[in-house]
Order: sequence, then C-alpha cells, then structure tokens
Amino acid sequence: MTKNINPFHLIAAILSTIIVFLHGVWGGIDIADPLLASSAISDTVKYGMYYCWHITTLQLVFMSIAYLACALNAHNRLFAAGTLVFTLCIAVLGIAMAQVFNLPFEILSQAWLFVPVSFFGLLGIVKTNRTLSAIPAAQ
Repeated sequence: MTKNINPFHLIAAILSTIIVFLHGVWGGIDIADPLLASSAISDTVKYGMYYCWHITTLQLVFMSIAYLACALNAHNRLFAAGTLVFTLCIAVLGIAMAQVFNLPFEILSQAWLFVPVSFFGLLGIVKTNRTLSAIPAAQ
C-alpha cells in the first residue's frame, strides 16, 4: 500500500527547511554574531534578543516538521491550516514592517521567503480538501 503524499505540503516543508538553514548560517553571521559582539547595548537587551533568535530557530524547525506531517497525512487539515496561518503571519509582518519603517529591501528581505512557503501550504490545503471530498463517506 503506497502512502498518498501531498506534494504541495512536501514542497512547503522543503522550502521551510531551506529557511532553517539560511536562518542558522546567514542569521548567525549577520545577526547573532554582531549582536553578541556589540558593546553598545545592555546585556539584558543583548541576551534577550539572542534568546529570541533561538526561539525563532525552534519555530522554523517546527514549521518544517509541521508541513512535513501535513504532507504525509492528509487528515491533518486543521494542523495544515494553523501552519499556513503561522507562515502567512510571518510573511505579512516582515513585509508590513519594511513598509511602515520605510526599510530597504535587504533589511527584512527574509520575510519574502515565507511567501512561497505560504503559497504551497495553501495549495496543499486545496489539494487535501479536493482529495478528501472525493472519498465516499462511510455508511
């Protein structure tokens, strides 16, 4: 018996995993390392921000796992919807912040990474709904 994998959620999981690696490598170099090296901010702010950076890392890892779980199990529709809302909120927050604070693209460009993840997450939900609605109801 073959497992029916949702290809759109699988793509969202792969893209999310790429974001985890980008966050770890470039985020470490461009954000975490300079933050820790800074003497211009207090230790409370510095280590509070560093803690938030690690929280973000954990959230990104769980986002990848969530989309993978949705790819492997079509009955995770509520889980898929929650994960989609999460990724959409991340995208909208970053893009809106850039607009509100009139920031150049490169300052919060990472927000745009969540747009294709959200797009494939949405396609995965549409595919799941069509697939599950085609299955006859148990009598």
